[in-house]
Amino acid sequence: MQYNVLPHSDLTVSRICIGTMTFGDRVDAAEAARCCDLALDRGVNFFDTADIYPPGPGLAGRSEEILGAALAGKRDKALIATKVGGPMDFKAGRMGLGRDYVVQEAEDSLRRLHTDRIDVYYAHFPDAKIGCAELIGTMNQLIDAGKIRCYGLSNFSAWRLCETVLTAQALGLRPPVVTQSVYNLLTRGIEDEILPFAETYDFGVVAFNPLAGGMLTGKYQQGPGVEGSRFALQKGYEMRYYSETNRRAVEELGSIAAELGISVIQLAYGWLLSHRRLHAALMGFSSYDQLLSNLDAVEAVQGIELPDERLDQLWRELTGNRFSYHH
Repeated sequence: MQYNVLPHSDLTVSRICIGTMTFGDRVDAAEAARCCDLALDRGVNFFDTADIYPPGPGLAGRSEEILGAALAGKRDKALIATKVGGPMDFKAGRMGLGRDYVVQEAEDSLRRLHTDRIDVYYAHFPDAKIGCAELIGTMNQLIDAGKIRCYGLSNFSAWRLCETVLTAQALGLRPPVVTQSVYNLLTRGIEDEILPFAETYDFGVVAFNPLAGGMLTGKYQQGPGVEGSRFALQKGYEMRYYSETNRRAVEELGSIAAELGISVIQLAYGWLLSHRRLHAALMGFSSYDQLLSNLDAVEAVQGIELPDERLDQLWRELTGNRFSYHH
């Protein structure tokens, strides 16, 4: 396992981060404990969850509870990231990034996780009602209280990331240190502005959806209607990733992978982890066997030289001939 130090923090994180959105849904507590033990044994020390996981009515909070129980007695071996701001209870208005709500939700997450500190606390989504100065102040308050060690932003655009960093500097307060953004062979939009921002400001980057919701496994080549799959259970993922253009791209990626003697999954993870500016990539799963297979895939692809120009050309074909306003 390879490791990176998150910029402007004292956290050394494994380049694979275990995503636990399925805990409490497709992965029960016993299976989750086995999976966490496997990850730790393989050198993974970075675990990611959110207060709203797993998705579904009445399920919010279970992922944190199960992750906390799975890491009981092993907390000193693990770094935990969780998120705040998503809808815990939409009707009751339990969501957003207001100061009082975030402070209370941090306490609730600490209780569910059975821990005394959160290593990385993400604002899950931007909140148009809350200025970045208030968010910065709230996160600094939690750091000063010893509740969190550092904070990050998830699903924020590059200009919002930059605004938050510069505002924190102007206020003399600690800025966020990491973004969690979607990044994979089919979705490379962060290369336009977020990665250049991260390079300029020495900012951490964690990628989610490294397999494009399963599209890059090849399981949807005959169509999206695979029973029990993420596309079937969460239609938002099908809308995000399934298209004839992406299906053809996966076909081409399969040919490239076959020439290299590896799987498309290995190609997808190998390509992500070859990026110097990427500090970690999330690895989600729905079973112990799937996690084991994916960890094996990451190990097997290390050191293989990838055809970057062919992969770049495929991305250009996916995006088409777009005029860019950004220079």
